[in-house]
Amino acid sequence: MRNRSSEAQGLSVALRLFIHYMGDIHQPMHCLSRYTKDEFPKGDGGGNYFMVLNHYDAAELHAVWDEDIYNYHASLKRPFDDDGWAALEELSTALDSSVSLTGGEVLLSDFNSIATESNERGSKVAYKGIKSSASTPLPDSYLKSVTPVASKQMVLAGHRLAHQIVEIFSSSEMIQDS
Repeated sequence: MRNRSSEAQGLSVALRLFIHYMGDIHQPMHCLSRYTKDEFPKGDGGGNYFMVLNHYDAAELHAVWDEDIYNYHASLKRPFDDDGWAALEELSTALDSSVSLTGGEVLLSDFNSIATESNERGSKVAYKGIKSSASTPLPDSYLKSVTPVASKQMVLAGHRLAHQIVEIFSSSEMIQDS
């Protein structure tokens, strides 16, 4: 007899990892790295070694991108209560309405293609017009120019994740506790 509890726990962990990985692969700094002859001959680790003046709590470019260029940096109290859920819904609705997507974009599910897409979008803007410096702030013009890319990637991640979850769970037998 199968141990349904262990199987349910395994599926729970797998789902959490899938959610995390789907977000990560859409974050352009996870799919590119800057290489230069002098400063980053071994790469900048996806922006982890590209220092910026403390921008909110970020001291490297990767962390700036992790927070969607800080447009949505509000720290919501956890665990969520009714007000927290309402604030999250307001934030996600505002983000979703700021981006237009095509059906073809949402349906893309091949992780290699998604990584390539993230790399291509990030390569166009991630390092444009900035230098690694722990003493120089990121210019507002930089943040303004990269926000649309970061926002689109975040919205795409959410829509693709939702699509994949529907696909996975509509075609497999759900585990139910007896």
